[in-house]
Amino acid sequence: MGVECIREMKERGIDWTDDYQLREFANLSRVRMAQRVAEAAQAIRPDLLLYFNGVGYEYQQDLGTYLEYECLPTGGWGYEVLPLYGRFLRTLGKPVLNMTGRFHRSWGDFGGIRTEASLEYDCLHGLAMGMRTTVGDHFHPRGDINHAVFDLIERVYRRLQKLEPWLDGAQAEAEIAVVAPEPGFCYVHPEFSASQTALKGASRILCELKQQFDVVSYKRSWEGYRLLVLPDLVTLDDEATAKVRAHLEEGGAILSTGWSGADLAKRDFVLPEWGLRLEGEDPFNPAYLLVGDRLTKGMPDMPIVLYDRGSAVAAEDGTEVLAEIGAPYYNKHWDGEHGFMYMPPDKPTGRPAVTLRESVAHVSHPIFTTYCNHAPVPMRQLVANLLAKLLPEPMVQTEGLPSFGRVTVTSQPNRRMAHVLAYVPERRGTSVDMVEEPIEVREVSVALRVEGRQPRRVYLAPSGENLPFETADDYVRVRVPVVPGYAMVVFEEDA
Repeated sequence: MGVECIREMKERGIDWTDDYQLREFANLSRVRMAQRVAEAAQAIRPDLLLYFNGVGYEYQQDLGTYLEYECLPTGGWGYEVLPLYGRFLRTLGKPVLNMTGRFHRSWGDFGGIRTEASLEYDCLHGLAMGMRTTVGDHFHPRGDINHAVFDLIERVYRRLQKLEPWLDGAQAEAEIAVVAPEPGFCYVHPEFSASQTALKGASRILCELKQQFDVVSYKRSWEGYRLLVLPDLVTLDDEATAKVRAHLEEGGAILSTGWSGADLAKRDFVLPEWGLRLEGEDPFNPAYLLVGDRLTKGMPDMPIVLYDRGSAVAAEDGTEVLAEIGAPYYNKHWDGEHGFMYMPPDKPTGRPAVTLRESVAHVSHPIFTTYCNHAPVPMRQLVANLLAKLLPEPMVQTEGLPSFGRVTVTSQPNRRMAHVLAYVPERRGTSVDMVEEPIEVREVSVALRVEGRQPRRVYLAPSGENLPFETADDYVRVRVPVVPGYAMVVFEEDA
């Protein structure tokens, strides 16, 4: 921080000893510098491609010409962030580049090289979400060519190149919007980490359930989606409240969890459509989920622990309680003499844990944060059961595809593409998630909602192999004999 910056902060009345104010000023300085660079560059070449690394994505709305997401999964990013950020960046109205790398770890790992399957998975995953791809590397200062690296990239790119006719101009299809808690993508804010955890959990669950979704911030439009998911921390200011109200008036549905739907101070729920009163923090640690008769599908017949503390809610007349809170014998604590650590469930409390009021479902606890932190499968099944009520005819249905499989849908004029991926990142050592081989999956059924478009041909790309299909109950259904890690199923349609 230079003396000029300190002087400007003093002139603006900014407390340079306050960490948050300091971060906000640093962000202002980055954006201001990027604006000057953009103006100078475009004065020379108006057609330049511009992207500013380190400047927040939404701050680049009037600066750059495209967006990049840098992600080296084995270099510290992990495999949870690309599906999250890919679905967010594509809502910003600019071309999006998936910047991965050839390194086993992070930048500067000159002697490290990715496995071919992991690099291919990164590239295919981005393409399946509507991103384009690039593979980063460092040249040796002597100019040496690392033939092993370039051979690897060439092999992967040659396979991707064959898919180009179905990628060019393709748009991602989505019917769910996951609303990012404020400040979901604002790095300067101290609550950034908590919002990211909730978003990663929501993204992971919806990917495992083969749902088609975008991730939207408070600044983006929430229109045109059938379902809004408000994960854990989405409190509502006046503008967000108006967006939620408009969504409900258009016949949309909502799934909210934790503190979502409450006012900014978390005193109470903002809209009467929730059919709930907020009564502060849940007093139990841990609390247990006691599932009612309407949520039993796939759920174990036992009290299910809620690992992260949530809210306490009360149901108003007309609100259906689908599950309630079970209390432990004691909360976990230390009384100076004894540790109260092993707390089995005691008895029902009568307080709601899961409610449904017309098209609004609410879960009292932050189950998306819990899924990111602890991955309890019953939390995913709970979401699946609620989606079956809120979105009973999803865009995509599959059979025979394991939970690690992913399906995304993109479209071009008169055709839609279902991208089916089957790769499993495996934790090796203390910190590396490794993809060494694709997983071959056989006899996978994929059904795509017709939506008034008449299917006339279904085939695999790029081979052109025709696949028999049938149309029934507003779905076109096809069986893919083999998915060797990746398959593109093309549905040619009459407009």
